Amino acid sequence: MLLNYKHIVGFSPAFELIRKEINFAGPRNCIGFKYGMMSMKTAIAHTIRNLKFSTKLKLEELRFEIDVTLKLVNQHLVTVEIRHE
Repeated sequence: MLLNYKHIVGFSPAFELIRKEINFAGPRNCIGFKYGMMSMKTAIAHTIRNLKFSTKLKLEELRFEIDVTLKLVNQHLVTVEIRHE
């Protein structure tokens, strides 16, 4: 969808030239977004590979509260240990 700025008071043809250079969508959208996503995925993979997560709760013992998001009524009983390879 192309935006039409010509009806805006103070429209500048120079701004129109700059606007055409800015890409708001597509595969070249934002290199910072892609870099951030790759960094987060790498951090999560590194964490999961080096740490062991466990809990003593069974699936039947989980109780949820419906709010704006689904919340766990029980405490988050998760233990984290360093993996020994």
